[in-house]
Amino acid sequence: MTEPEKSFVMSHTVHNAVQLSRHFGNIEKHFDIPWKVGVAQQGDSIAFYLNCPLENPSNMWNVIATFKFKLKSKAGEELVIGNDLPCKFRKGGESWGDRDGVKWPRLVEEFIVDNQLTFECHVTIKNIVGISRKRKMEWEAPEERMTDVVMVVGKEKTKFHVQKGMLANFSPVFKAMFTNPQYGEFSANEIVLEDVESDSFEILLNYLHRCDTDITDENIGGLLELADRFDVSVMYKKCEKYLMKKSSIEIEKLLDLAESYQLVDLHGHCLESLRTARQIADVCHNVDEMGEHTSKALLKKMSAIVKRSRTSI
Repeated sequence: MTEPEKSFVMSHTVHNAVQLSRHFGNIEKHFDIPWKVGVAQQGDSIAFYLNCPLENPSNMWNVIATFKFKLKSKAGEELVIGNDLPCKFRKGGESWGDRDGVKWPRLVEEFIVDNQLTFECHVTIKNIVGISRKRKMEWEAPEERMTDVVMVVGKEKTKFHVQKGMLANFSPVFKAMFTNPQYGEFSANEIVLEDVESDSFEILLNYLHRCDTDITDENIGGLLELADRFDVSVMYKKCEKYLMKKSSIEIEKLLDLAESYQLVDLHGHCLESLRTARQIADVCHNVDEMGEHTSKALLKKMSAIVKRSRTSI
């Protein structure tokens, strides 16, 4: 069955653009499908690409979509690349683009500002085959008999109708709220969490209900804050696994997150990946701002490497 069209826009900025040869951005999920945009040098032109990096070895899935890129010049004029022709993204054909793109001299003269190139990719999905969409949980208007408390979250005051028992099962903090009469939340029908991001809270709820969630480099900070605040150990482990296997965050930031949130496996994983004196030196340029455990571990590792190098001479 053909699905209705779905549209979205991806914005991206390439830094150090004057040295550009090939670059792809981070993965974004739209309509439960991973996408990323990129640019690559093709002769004397820069071509723009849209990639659908779905991690599925089957050749049965495909996504038919149209797309075009938009750039705004220094003078404020818009350049459109692409002609909205349908392309079929599939296994072995995950990337499509316009090879003609923009001539390099024109790109430098008209579109690169402060060594940065910013562009948008406008995508319309025409049809999806073989990719299941996740069922969206309805938190704002569920069956009343299925919930017993409303969490009013964030500055937007988004309401989430939830079950106390479910939250208490995963979080000792929520359990104390709901079972200890000394807490004001014990008998409340609505609980206000104004200093919590509603988007992060929704992702947390989705994971606790269905054991799946869309963690990204952009939202993982908020998820770790929630896991820490409400002592949700399963969310901790989910975030840690993502940081170890899928994240594009720089190792210095990973070490900081590992120490801040006591992510021991991530901490060990990062330290193990630093095998040379140069790698350690690159990470240690702000050693005074590092956590105590991280700085000590790196200095000890550097000392061992130097000692081995002297012994081998």
